[in-house]
Amino acid sequence: MEVSDPDYTSMPGPDLPALLGVDAAKWAAAFCQIATKLGYKGPEGLPIDEGWMVSWFANAMMAMHDHLRPEDAPRRLPDGSGFFVAEVPAPPADSDR
Repeated sequence: MEVSDPDYTSMPGPDLPALLGVDAAKWAAAFCQIATKLGYKGPEGLPIDEGWMVSWFANAMMAMHDHLRPEDAPRRLPDGSGFFVAEVPAPPADSDR
C-alpha cells in the first residue's frame, strides 16, 4: 500500500467502483488492502504483489474495452499476433511528403 492510498477497507463496497473509476492502480491498491484484511497472502506467505495486480486489472479493463468497442480492438492475424489499425489522413496534395 502506498502512503497516499486511502483506507479502501473502511469504504462501503457499493461506493468503491465510482471512487476507483478506470484507474488500475487504485483497483489494485483496494484489492490488495481488502485481500490482506481478509487474510489472503501471496506465495510463501508474502503480501500480494500490488504491481502484479495493477497489470492484472489494467489487462482486464482493456479486455472489456475491446469487447465493448470492437472497432477499436486490435486485429488478430491467423498466427495469433495482433496489431492496431488507425486511420491516418493523407497529406495535402501540395505537401512535400
